[in-house]
Amino acid sequence: PFICSMFLKFARQFSRNDAISYNWLCRHLNTPFSVPKTIGDLVHLECVFDVLDLYLWLSTRFPDMFPAVQQVRALQEELDKVIQEGVTQITKLLEASGLTKVSSTVEDAETEEERLKQKALKSRGRLTDRLMAEGLLTPSMLNQLKKGMATVGAVFR
Repeated sequence: PFICSMFLKFARQFSRNDAISYNWLCRHLNTPFSVPKTIGDLVHLECVFDVLDLYLWLSTRFPDMFPAVQQVRALQEELDKVIQEGVTQITKLLEASGLTKVSSTVEDAETEEERLKQKALKSRGRLTDRLMAEGLLTPSMLNQLKKGMATVGAVFR
């Protein structure tokens, strides 16, 4: 939404034949930037970075309307540093809270997946019976699947 709204602002400014100046851009991007404290703030700053990319791309097509190329590149470098600092701080916070045990979580997930595969191989019978027994499939869901398959089958006949 933010990138689209900024694109619309660019378009409005462009349609008035007003150049998108550095000051105009900074005013709409709420500079100066501060280090993000949450992941949401970080995502927003990454969107701001994308808006700056958009400005630079448009400047190659319409240099008279997007004249602040050097200033925007400098602003983008500054923003990149702010984003990197934010990522570092958020990572440290996550590590301190114990939420970044990714490797053990991945290993646990792989072990669980393997266990489920083995269980499926050992159990005999119809797949639908097993799925219904495990509560993953209801009779109404099964009827919908049958209707959908009949429709697909009719299309490909």
